[in-house]
Amino acid sequence: MEQVEPVDKKVEVIIRCIHPNLNWKPQEGPNYSIIYLAMTTLVEDFRLKVSSKILSRSLFFKNVIEKDPNVLSKGKAIEIKITARKHQVSVESLIACLDYLDHQSFFEVDINVKSMLSMLVTANFLKITSLENYCVEFVGNNIESNSIVDVSNIAFQVKNLQLMNKAYLYVRVLLLYRFGQMELPENMKDSKNIAFNSPYLLNTKTNSKVNLEIFNYKAQESYIERKMFHEVTPQYNLMRIDRTRAEESITGSDYPHTFKLIREHDQLQMLYAERWSDSGNFVISKSPNFPFSDEYIGVMTNNFWGHEFSIFDHGVEDKVFKKFPTGFIKVRETKMNIKFETNILGESPRSLNVSLVNDETKELIKFKNLAPKWNERTECYTLNFYGRVSRASAKNFQLVMPDDQETIYLMFGKIGTESFHLDYRSPISMYQAFCIALASLARKRVVA
Repeated sequence: MEQVEPVDKKVEVIIRCIHPNLNWKPQEGPNYSIIYLAMTTLVEDFRLKVSSKILSRSLFFKNVIEKDPNVLSKGKAIEIKITARKHQVSVESLIACLDYLDHQSFFEVDINVKSMLSMLVTANFLKITSLENYCVEFVGNNIESNSIVDVSNIAFQVKNLQLMNKAYLYVRVLLLYRFGQMELPENMKDSKNIAFNSPYLLNTKTNSKVNLEIFNYKAQESYIERKMFHEVTPQYNLMRIDRTRAEESITGSDYPHTFKLIREHDQLQMLYAERWSDSGNFVISKSPNFPFSDEYIGVMTNNFWGHEFSIFDHGVEDKVFKKFPTGFIKVRETKMNIKFETNILGESPRSLNVSLVNDETKELIKFKNLAPKWNERTECYTLNFYGRVSRASAKNFQLVMPDDQETIYLMFGKIGTESFHLDYRSPISMYQAFCIALASLARKRVVA
């Protein structure tokens, strides 16, 4: 992780552990001795008597006690320096850490984000892993706009990636809301105390700020996390799509529509999509979630007539991308375009064209649907789906390359009232295949 210069003035908190050689007998060992802790900050002086048996539960103290017996036998002082913002480390946080070591619980401590951040810094320095994990979990689940600057700074200070990721997601959603890209989730509220002046996020009430360049690894990381959905495999991938539509309202709408992509051999849900109106976007994610969350994979948009579709990855538009610090977020890339030929009366089978860019070779690849053949006996157009499709539908189709009518790269067809089979292979990725199927299922004004 690239180092970024700290943006807030720091103070040193010094803790001295002193053993005055009070009737200590070597044969009893350090676990039975008493150590005096003296803690000094800019505003507080404190002295506390603690058993070294308790202190030895901290990896930091344990290492000092075991490696240097003079600490106990000769009254030598242990000097601990914790560098932090003034309000982050206090006598209270030290006492809370010692209580935790002794009782695995807290006494007379207000459990809130501020106190947990203070304990997190202390627990991290003293290497009390279980307490550090507890603080990270609590803070991560209770981030608010007014605390996000402190949370981000401390997460970076203690180098805790779990808390860094949660802070990043909060900042990203907050800024995308500020830039008019999305609505805030119900569990988030904006704050007039938070200002953005790239690359800094500032809390004007506490006069603190965080350099958002501490998150400059996230754009690349977000791509790697989603890479499996854009990879291609030479073998056929057998999938099923289950669609759910709401009960029809008094206005005749059956939205929202939701779609689940299920891998057939283990019934694992791979992708999820939502659409809220005939003209709305398809938002694709790993599970039900809001746009630009950690689960977000991409979006498919369509034109007014509903017969042309553009498929994008999880990035943001270029005009929005330029407002963020370098590396904070990924710029949006077009993954594919789909166009259905107009066919208002439905006098002929549907015709569609797909163009996509191979992620590895950057080659533009084009597909078209294989034209069905007229069957004199059944008096309808038919295609051979090799047992994978069991119901007739205008939405059933197969994709081939214009110069190769023999190799089928994607098959999609109906198998139940709200279920469809989707089979695909290289050079089409899982994400692209899912979007092609969604485009076929979308209602269109100029395609029957």
